[in-house]
Amino acid sequence: MTDEDRLRLYEKHFKKYTMACKTLGGACHYLNRHWVRRQYDQGRRDVYEIYELANQIWKETFFKPIFPNIIQTCLNLIKEHRINKLSIDIETIKKIIEIYADENFNKEIKESIDKDSTSEPITDIYKQYFEIKFVQDAEDFYRQQKILCLESNSIMKDLTQISTNFDEEINFAKLFLPKFKSTFQMLINKLEEIFLPDHNVNLIKDKMETIVSAENSQEIRHLCELVRQIPKIKRELTQLIENHIYQFGINTIEKISETAINDPNLYIETIFDIYERFVKLFCTEPSFNIALDKTCCKFINNNAVTEKSGTTTKSAELLARYCDALLKKAFATFDSNLIKKN
Repeated sequence: MTDEDRLRLYEKHFKKYTMACKTLGGACHYLNRHWVRRQYDQGRRDVYEIYELANQIWKETFFKPIFPNIIQTCLNLIKEHRINKLSIDIETIKKIIEIYADENFNKEIKESIDKDSTSEPITDIYKQYFEIKFVQDAEDFYRQQKILCLESNSIMKDLTQISTNFDEEINFAKLFLPKFKSTFQMLINKLEEIFLPDHNVNLIKDKMETIVSAENSQEIRHLCELVRQIPKIKRELTQLIENHIYQFGINTIEKISETAINDPNLYIETIFDIYERFVKLFCTEPSFNIALDKTCCKFINNNAVTEKSGTTTKSAELLARYCDALLKKAFATFDSNLIKKN
């Protein structure tokens, strides 16, 4: 029997046994409600409701003797896939991990183990037997690889390799890690610690600043794709994009401020042009779209025009006048067409 066969067998019997316990507990509801409760109220502590008793039997006879081996088997298969890229039964591994991660199950098992244990108490079975070891295995694997020390003449090539490592590990981990646990974030933090020391981050940041400043749409799209699953670098890129858009917006409005302060059409259409310029360039995903909106809000409410007018509401005033002119023009056109028809 292979390791995967053992996991499938364990998961299959756990599922069947749990369902049978629930069914039996429902069938014995009258016994639980009257006899068991009466015995408990009279001081007996050696009687249990049927479902609870069935869980106790499972824990004592099946779970406690083998549970460290079961989760270690999962870890071994994950490690084997990471090293040799072998196909493994991800769905079964996911189900086993979810059993351990379940809060109610975790609590019941921990209490059962702690009652009989003379060693250090277990505070979190999932964390102690899976999460810590999983992250450590990932670190050991990538530490054994050739860790890139970036050079200024090969930044994009090296960033591509880092991005590949992140994508492979993150996409793989998403298949089985519980979404409600912190393991996924711990894995990302560990990968960033390994691949992105300060030296690498600074070189990547300098290269990204050059690309953003040049506004080469092809290079920007490629860069955005590379950093998509690398939060530390993605945050740096987002900040560079915000700074670039803000400075461009401030400088552009500065050039037209003398005229635009009394020309709603020039002011508003200049802002439209700025927005359209960067929405095509940077908005490859929601986070960059948010950055664009945030930055536009910043320079629209505080620029050379608002400073010259002495009020931060000048932009709103010019927008209102611009809209008023549009509506009047549209109404005049509508009225003219109506007269022609008559």
